[in-house]
Amino acid sequence: MYNRDLLAKMITKFGVEKTTEFAEMASFMHGVLYEEAMKKGPDHFTEHDFERDWWKNTFEQLKTETHV
Repeated sequence: MYNRDLLAKMITKFGVEKTTEFAEMASFMHGVLYEEAMKKGPDHFTEHDFERDWWKNTFEQLKTETHV
């Protein structure tokens, strides 16, 4: 499932305010996981940087659109 699909389901189930909060937390979580992976070396494969950035951008967009 793509993030965009997951986001739509989360908004339907939990509402925009809680989903906005989740997006901020998910971005933080993936940032921490990315930093830990990079400590193992730059060749360590990770998608956490993509996930961190995607959820951060989504958080910023939802926050701007809904003024949460």
